[in-house]
Amino acid sequence: MLQVYSDCSFKDGQAVLAAIVVTGRTFIGSVIEPVECESAHIGEVLALERGLQLAANAFRNTQAISCYCDNESAVKKLQYMKKFDTANFTGDGYDAVMRIREIMRKHNVSFYYIRGHKTSRDAHVVCDFSSRILLTRILKNAVCSDCAGLEHSLQ
Repeated sequence: MLQVYSDCSFKDGQAVLAAIVVTGRTFIGSVIEPVECESAHIGEVLALERGLQLAANAFRNTQAISCYCDNESAVKKLQYMKKFDTANFTGDGYDAVMRIREIMRKHNVSFYYIRGHKTSRDAHVVCDFSSRILLTRILKNAVCSDCAGLEHSLQ
């Protein structure tokens, strides 16, 4: 079974998402990037979507994918969408939700709320810390928000 752990940090109109995909003890992939969105809630949905894309692209055959997110509202809306096969999102997150819905048609996707900012070592904590660290660097103008500091740092 694949596990997607995701998180988004949002402050002052800037957001950074992070997602990690693992299966058992095997690392499949990760993403961390700044995004434009209007709220932390939408950022969490975008982080889930990016993680699901990584998982779906890694395997051609149907997979069971468990998604873990610390935004209870986002999880509940996605669980509702799965249960009733309806998209209950409008506005900024609609396109991401439609992409999630397409992945759900091919794979067996489940969404779980987990308590955020835990201190134990797990993949969700890595997403949490990664997104917060990069967001802090962007807000302090330590890195370029266009390339997420992966290409160069601002001097």
